[in-house]
Amino acid sequence: MDFGTYHHSSRKQSELIRERIRINLKKLKILKELDKPLSNVIDIGFGLGFFSYEISKFLKIKNLVGLDTFDERYIKNLNTSKAISIVDKISAEKITLVKGDASDIPFKDSMFELAISNLTLHNLPKEKRSEAFNEIFRALKNGGIFIYSDFIFHKNEIIELSGSSASYYNFKVIESINLFTCNGNPCFIISVLQKY
Repeated sequence: MDFGTYHHSSRKQSELIRERIRINLKKLKILKELDKPLSNVIDIGFGLGFFSYEISKFLKIKNLVGLDTFDERYIKNLNTSKAISIVDKISAEKITLVKGDASDIPFKDSMFELAISNLTLHNLPKEKRSEAFNEIFRALKNGGIFIYSDFIFHKNEIIELSGSSASYYNFKVIESINLFTCNGNPCFIISVLQKY
């Protein structure tokens, strides 16, 4: 299945990133613990659906919302024709693609049990990233989980995401897995955060 090339890497590097994510998702304890069907899940930065596709292998999802800055033609093609077969392969009862921004999620408070995001939030300036985390927190139910996979560029973020007693943008850090190291420091991480 072709999930494209990330804007900051070559096709080979993009495949390496995706393969490391696939391998390490299997290690996340939370994906084994979430055994009840999830009514509402949101993928922030849906793109071509890679992260939703991989996460849906582990979970029973009733309603999946793919949020991205899609243009209207892209959404129409994915929602009406099955032009891109990836959407067909995501294991969810219903998939809705919505044009929107992570820093202004167009849904009511406490709507989602799970939020996921892969290689999206690092693209935002720091103040927008803070707004995005606040919006994700707002949109999640109490006890809701946010699985966040992304590049980490700032040392304080690495420290905040590295321990289970840590707190990150009002979330409790449940678990973290380092996927890549740059100059001896974690620089690409999957973190499981919980709204408390």
